[in-house]
Amino acid sequence: MKTWQQQTSESEQVLKDFIQQKYKEAYNQIHGIKLATLWYRWVKNDKGRWYWDFNHLEDGHCPNSVPTPKHISHNQTWKGGKWAKSHVQLDDNNVVGHYLIFN
Repeated sequence: MKTWQQQTSESEQVLKDFIQQKYKEAYNQIHGIKLATLWYRWVKNDKGRWYWDFNHLEDGHCPNSVPTPKHISHNQTWKGGKWAKSHVQLDDNNVVGHYLIFN
């Protein structure tokens, strides 16, 4: 069983994380910053060469190692695939303005 101090400490951390997330969301909204994740899939072309192919854009910065399924069919078709992503910031015309993280 956790002590009162441990419970308090965990609650404080949860609250800090919540406030920090809300601050980021408010800052982005006030400054018109639109965040997105570009998803690339490792595929083979007709000549048998493997390459990273752009697959789709996802709203916000996705923390997952695979894309978030938007349709039930994605669960099967995306399963077992090799994925890479880039976190980006979109400009007012929804064009990539800045690449923020690539992994």
